[in-house]
Amino acid sequence: MPTIDDVHERKRMELELNEKTITLSAVTDALNTFLETGDWAKASQGLLRHALKQTQSPEGFLAAVLEDPQLHVLAHEGVTWDPQQNRQLFETKMHQKAGLGYFEIAHHGNLFGEIIRNGRTVVANSPATDTRCGGIPAGHPRIDSLLGVPIRKGGTIVGVIAVANRSGGYTGDESRSLEAISQATGVLYDSYRQNLKRAQLEDQRARLEADFRQAQKMEVLGQLSGGIAHDFNNMLMVLSGATELLEKTLPERSPSTRYVDQIRRTVEKAAAITKQLLAFSRKQVLEVIPIDLHEVLTECEFMLPRLLGAQVQLTFQHHASHSWIRADSAQLEQVIANLAINARDAMPLGGSLSISTRNTFSLPPESSGEGQNDSFEWLLLEVKDTGVGMDQETRAHIFEPFFTTKPEGKGTGLGLPTVYGIVCQFGGHIYVDSQPNEGTRFQIYFPTESPAEQIETLRHISSQEAGDKPLTVLLADDEPSLRAAIAEYLRGLGHRVLEAQTAHDALELARSYSAPIDVLLTDVVMPGLRGTDLASQIHGFRNDLQVIFMSGYAQGLPEIQIPRAAVFLQKPFRLASLGEQLKLVPRKG
Repeated sequence: MPTIDDVHERKRMELELNEKTITLSAVTDALNTFLETGDWAKASQGLLRHALKQTQSPEGFLAAVLEDPQLHVLAHEGVTWDPQQNRQLFETKMHQKAGLGYFEIAHHGNLFGEIIRNGRTVVANSPATDTRCGGIPAGHPRIDSLLGVPIRKGGTIVGVIAVANRSGGYTGDESRSLEAISQATGVLYDSYRQNLKRAQLEDQRARLEADFRQAQKMEVLGQLSGGIAHDFNNMLMVLSGATELLEKTLPERSPSTRYVDQIRRTVEKAAAITKQLLAFSRKQVLEVIPIDLHEVLTECEFMLPRLLGAQVQLTFQHHASHSWIRADSAQLEQVIANLAINARDAMPLGGSLSISTRNTFSLPPESSGEGQNDSFEWLLLEVKDTGVGMDQETRAHIFEPFFTTKPEGKGTGLGLPTVYGIVCQFGGHIYVDSQPNEGTRFQIYFPTESPAEQIETLRHISSQEAGDKPLTVLLADDEPSLRAAIAEYLRGLGHRVLEAQTAHDALELARSYSAPIDVLLTDVVMPGLRGTDLASQIHGFRNDLQVIFMSGYAQGLPEIQIPRAAVFLQKPFRLASLGEQLKLVPRKG
């Protein structure tokens, strides 16, 4: 009897040794294949075919385990999808495999995840009723029995090798070959994971470098276009002023009047171009004043249909009873246009876009209490579309610069960040609600402002105190030709003009001039001291001074908000507009 036992034990050991030798040979061949070709999938396919032969299984796969809940299936054999029942899934997986060398299968909450979660060999001869797992992934071909083994590198599971549908199922004895493969290939699949991480980091670095280069390019272009617009605006202002002065010298019904009109129209066209340059470079000087949002939306009713096209049905609903806010109307139009264009792009086959307003005393719950005050009223602007919508991951990044879901060359990724910046600049809040295939809704909250009646009352009081009495005007502008044209025009109206080439000269004149000064007329951008700072310092000792700013550019400062009590004239402006503005200045004495 002992002799018989010894023979059985010896044969068992010889069989195991033979299996290990064959498996080692298969692993060696796979490693050599990878070293020669660098093809992970090809090396994995050789290992899988060996496993199928050793376990007498018709189907199986070999996959790498990553940090996300997806397996990268590098090799599969005998596993097919029914093109009639699962055509879309089948074609998607095969297309992914052909392009990337792998296809993805989710392992979270299913039978494949059981192998990874427990970190040990799993035998399941009735997967559909196995209480240890949630079955197989949705849409996957039927599995009647499965044997799965984790591939380890140290204490980390880096891969899974699984075989399926062996006739009669699995007893567990078939796992020896798979476990031998697992022990010998951990380094290979750990290398795959590390290689994938390096590729992702390199891709991320490349994208960041591209974003940085794009930001530098945009900054340079912005500075260049802004500088050109600044100089061009000053020249246009001189040309416009000289034209008005020339017109005053012409006799009534002079044939030369038509040439003057042509010059004026050309100046207006050129001014529109500089305005576009300033918008691109974000060097606008903002006129933040009380405005009626409903009036802005009414203007947009004529503009947006041309942007959206006939396939988008646009509706406006003005439900807010208090629609006045403090903002810049041009910037608000940009907000609405950007949101509308985004909605259009999310509805390639057409759809509906609604823009509505209403009042509310609270912000959404996600505001975490910020700005919540039951006695404070908000004006809510809502822009809602029926487009493709966004998932949670996309929503989390939409306000980040350079983030875009549009094809390359179709979007800069700056539209929504610009919207966010403008809304915040005016003291507002913006929220987005969206789900895939359920459209998107942007909600923008602005603090409400005094009703129109109060503003008209203030204007009426000011106009009662104004008149035609000559004023003393302190004029500060570093452009000699422009300063001379403005001074000549104002003196022609009977006003006294104190000229200053720099802000510091203006400050000295304001200190040394013994008589009252009614108006400070200053450019915003000047060497040494900005017009806004100049006005602030002069107000320290002449607090009854009316300030009129003039500019079209804010060098080194993207946006300058004009103080509430001041007036702003956008260059190039007509000198007659300045004359009309001076008529509204309250007279002293």
